[in-house]
Amino acid sequence: MAYLYGRLEVDADDRGLEKDRFYFIGDHVLEHFVAKQRYEWFYRAVQEGEISRIHFAHAIWWSMPENFYQVVYAEIVRVHFYNG
Repeated sequence: MAYLYGRLEVDADDRGLEKDRFYFIGDHVLEHFVAKQRYEWFYRAVQEGEISRIHFAHAIWWSMPENFYQVVYAEIVRVHFYNG
């Protein structure tokens, strides 16, 4: 997830696009990220226009421990392939 958000941020920079216009992430999504990871101060920076939404998404998921991703992916596999 972090990698994909990071690629979108790089793409916006490379193409000279306004990040929050072309790669907009809604408040409900960002609030979900905050609920999972407790980065309220970082979300305030988005609201105050100090950082872009795509940068927030990239940075917040980049900081997650690898174990988090292992648990999430294991659950995705379990739900989609073993609960058919």
